[in-house]
Amino acid sequence: DYSPNSVVRMFTAGAIIISNNPQTTCEGVYFDSGGLNGDYTSNQDFTQTFTPGTANSLLQFNFSAFETESCCDYLRIYNGPTVSAATLIGEYRGTTSPGTVTANNPTGQLTFVFHSDGSAEELGWQAAISCVPMPACPAPTSLAATNMTETSADLTWLVAGGNGEFEIEYGPVPFTAGNPANTVVAGVTGAPFNAT
Repeated sequence: DYSPNSVVRMFTAGAIIISNNPQTTCEGVYFDSGGLNGDYTSNQDFTQTFTPGTANSLLQFNFSAFETESCCDYLRIYNGPTVSAATLIGEYRGTTSPGTVTANNPTGQLTFVFHSDGSAEELGWQAAISCVPMPACPAPTSLAATNMTETSADLTWLVAGGNGEFEIEYGPVPFTAGNPANTVVAGVTGAPFNAT
């Protein structure tokens, strides 16, 4: 069943059909359970984690076709190997395609969660899989402050490709970067860091 918003799928070698089995790769084409030419089926629940097949890489998925039942079937994509609100990139349904999705975490992994209810199966998706190099100087993500007092806090963060050397700047509220009243600490080699 192809709607006017559907894209006709072209055959590509290296097809990977969604399942609950983890995958390690930097190439191929990712499909829903209907594969190249069929619709996905009802009452499905899958969680699948992809790991880059090349060291120091980030997975990238480029969706060229996407269609699910807009009310009830969805594909969620998570930045990393875990499924949590903090790592959710997005939830996609109907003809709202994820487009191009690139991991941004220390492992380079992406996790996909697919759910379909008991009715109205659709085309599903097709996405080309590739890996891109991790940036030479990746930006930290998931910055968090814990154990906060009036004069200190423990800072933690994640960096794709592991930790490097950081410069941390902190100061009075309202914070303005570059303010001469701020404290700057150079050469911090990783998290956690206690700002006092």
